[in-house]
Parts: sequence; C-alpha cells; structure tokens
Amino acid sequence: MVSGIDPLLTENRCGPSAIRDLRRFRLAGGQLLWSYKCGLEGAGQRSYWAMGADAASNPVPLILPNPGMPGIKAGEEGLPDATFDFDFGTLRSFDHPGGREDCGTLRVWGFTAHGWQLVHSSEMPLCRGLGPPDWIRTYITPSHPEGHDE
Repeated sequence: MVSGIDPLLTENRCGPSAIRDLRRFRLAGGQLLWSYKCGLEGAGQRSYWAMGADAASNPVPLILPNPGMPGIKAGEEGLPDATFDFDFGTLRSFDHPGGREDCGTLRVWGFTAHGWQLVHSSEMPLCRGLGPPDWIRTYITPSHPEGHDE
C-alpha cells in the first residue's frame, strides 16, 4: 500500500461493509496478488482476489481459468474457503455446499510465467464421508508434454 491508501478501496465488492483480512503477496515476476473478505467473520465467507502488474499499477479483479468452462470470477464473485500458498504459488479453493466437508469441489491454480493455470480439480457430488484425497479427479495439468521418451 502507498501512504496507507487501500488500492482496492474503490473497486472492492464489499459495498457498505468494511474490508477485512486484506492481504498482499508479491509474486516472483513482481506482480501483486491481493485478497480480502467483507463484513463480519462467519460461515460461508468468500474471499475476493485481484492482481496488479506491479506496485505502481491498480489491481484488477482476478479471473481464473477453468478449462472448457467460463473463467471463475474470483475478483467479482469471490472464492469460497480460499487460501494462497506463497511458497508454492498456488491458490486453493474448497467449495463445500451446506457446510459439509465430505463433498463439493476443490480447485487448485498455480501462477506460472504464462499467468494462472488450473493445476487440479476434484469433485464429490455425494456427501458420503470421503475426504478430498478420495474425490473424483476432474482435471489435472500434465507434468510433462506427451510424446516419446528418449
């Protein structure tokens, strides 16, 4: 932040509510990733995400890739139960309908030299006591290009 001015103040999704839990991360290429929440803490809280090219530019709402589907508007609609792992450059979001943790959708995006990429997506449509490691994998980024081994 510059001189204590919040760069998200005029572009946030909180409306009359106060911004809460404002965070800023500087990525390897100098880009800035911002996150914040609105209002009081509680269940079903969403976090909102924005990116800036550098410290001098205004952050813009983040749209995350969702292969084969429209992008996920993390800056406008927010992400449920989302965390950014700075060490690995990954943004993880759990969407648990009805507050249950044994069903829903898990998405993981990684920040690369080519921008954000969906790394992994898993889903469990039925709440039957299974944890995320046992959910149905719906997307995974290949770790190496397809082709002949040499």
